[in-house]
Amino acid sequence: MIRRHLVWGLCLVIVACQRGPEPGPPIEQERERAPVREARTSTGAGTGTGIGAGAGTGTGTGAAAGGPSAGGLTWIAHEPLVSRPPASPMRAAEYVVEGENGAAAAVMTVHFFGTGQGGGVEENLDRWMGQFRQPDGRANRDVAHIAHRTAGGGVQVTTIELTGEYNAGSMPGMPMRGPAGPQPGFKLLGAIAQGPGGMVFFKMTGAEATVDRAKSAFDAMIASIRPR
Repeated sequence: MIRRHLVWGLCLVIVACQRGPEPGPPIEQERERAPVREARTSTGAGTGTGIGAGAGTGTGTGAAAGGPSAGGLTWIAHEPLVSRPPASPMRAAEYVVEGENGAAAAVMTVHFFGTGQGGGVEENLDRWMGQFRQPDGRANRDVAHIAHRTAGGGVQVTTIELTGEYNAGSMPGMPMRGPAGPQPGFKLLGAIAQGPGGMVFFKMTGAEATVDRAKSAFDAMIASIRPR
């Protein structure tokens, strides 16, 4: 009887050794999978908005998401436009172009006043032209170059180019005034973009030579405008 129990016990031990230990949870396998799930999450997040780096500088579609924006629009600025803190809270962005050979600097401002605010395209063109006076007495609208174009994403843009005697403080129906007085030989490059959130106003003024030097950068900025 005792021998029979010993035989049965020995058989059970042999069977248990052949089967080996019971398998546990796949710990190592889960550790290897975890970085894969994390990488997929990072990739998805990186491709969601993907146009942006820098405050208004860069190239290609990847340069604007972290850059300046207003009225649902974003854009890219290139040299010689140099971004600086806006002098007024009403300005969404501000750039300066340093003058050369004694020429005055040029300043470019970007304004957004809110949805439905700031007036229409023609009203603002008249306001800008009202800050200039032609030496030969001609009407500004007769000498200004006004054009309409379509920027990225179908954004409608109206541009203006005008040279003459400039006074920042002058407005239609009001006398010429301003701390510096009239500035002869100044130039305006302006653009009004119709964004999803309202009108966005781009305006550069300065010595004609300085503005001319920045014209290609201005044109490139306007061409880069697109919905944010």
